[in-house]
Amino acid sequence: MSSARSLYGCTLAALLSIPLAAPLQAQIPAMVPVGTGIDTYGPATPGTGGFEPQLSAFGVPGIGNANFALEVDDALGDTAGVLMYSPGAANIPLGGVGFLLLGAPLYLGPIFTTSGSAGLGGVGEASLPFPLPLQPGLVGFELHFQCILADANGAYTGGLVLTNGLRVTVQEGNLTNSL
Repeated sequence: MSSARSLYGCTLAALLSIPLAAPLQAQIPAMVPVGTGIDTYGPATPGTGGFEPQLSAFGVPGIGNANFALEVDDALGDTAGVLMYSPGAANIPLGGVGFLLLGAPLYLGPIFTTSGSAGLGGVGEASLPFPLPLQPGLVGFELHFQCILADANGAYTGGLVLTNGLRVTVQEGNLTNSL
């Protein structure tokens, strides 16, 4: 992610550094391991056609892995989304139809557009590169991710859907094999 990229006059680095929420008291949801350094947790909210967008990872989150990426699948085709992240997990109900699975501080990551035919549920995909620098001090560092996407038939107020949560723990070594 280059800090030179600009969105509406702000650099991406400036957007990523804005805390969006005050510290919250919330229960940490149960984690379900799916691979080395990667755990999914919490439900996604259904959108068009009943499809629930899923957030997963490509590769092992090892230091120095320039190919590590986050993947969105089963979303609405050709729709906008934003990656959100936090150093902690939460389980905050949102209007009875979904959960914010990230704690505070909450940061916004890159804005993206899914592939696939516009308006068609379950066909949207996006790959969000998240290269990991070769810095041994990052080993053991955790980040929690969740995406919010536009979907006129989304269960959340205003035509939005949320993915599941994804906890990524940085591992030792340049582990570039995919999961």
